[in-house]
Amino acid sequence: MNDPVEVQRRSYAEELWFTTRMSSHLVKAAFATVPRERFVGMGPWRVKSQWSMAEYWTTEDADPRNVYHDVLIALDESLGLNNGQPSLWAFLFDRLGVAANDRVLHLGCGTGYYTAILAELVGLQGSVEAIEIEAVIAERARTALTAVATSCCRKWQWRQRSICARRRNRRQCGGNASPSSVVRCAKARGAPLVSYDGHAGTRRHVTDHSSRWR
Repeated sequence: MNDPVEVQRRSYAEELWFTTRMSSHLVKAAFATVPRERFVGMGPWRVKSQWSMAEYWTTEDADPRNVYHDVLIALDESLGLNNGQPSLWAFLFDRLGVAANDRVLHLGCGTGYYTAILAELVGLQGSVEAIEIEAVIAERARTALTAVATSCCRKWQWRQRSICARRRNRRQCGGNASPSSVVRCAKARGAPLVSYDGHAGTRRHVTDHSSRWR
């Protein structure tokens, strides 16, 4: 008999495939593989959707299937830190073309869910380095990534420190850094994928493949 959570996870990945019009079957497979419930704490969960961004609401129960919707899930509500919206990151990973053998620097990794997705995409010969500046969130990421490493994550490295830069082929940057500080950090080769809070309540995402980043 199929596990109902795994069935829901596959359905969630299929919905992301449809709504984002992604072209990469690898991205879809990664979302169908990585257990999001391992990265968002115990339920019930506090969530937001694009249809109601003004406030969180609470899921009816702690059924892990609740996390397999296209919603943000609170990691630290007091700080406004969330596990980001899956359709956004599915879209960006697909358009950026993260692929086998890539090396990824993931700045602002939160509790590591999208780090695990990236690890699936780069495969055994690629690598993902995850950096998180919030100590409590960083420890949650370390625990979650360690727990799932043998079952889904192919290869990842860990550092918990402030924003820095190392040579990588792909970057996802996150946190409260300004765009200019992220650009200064990401001065080695790569195609940056930036997520930042310019001020409270504002989230922006930028992809850029032009030569000015190289």
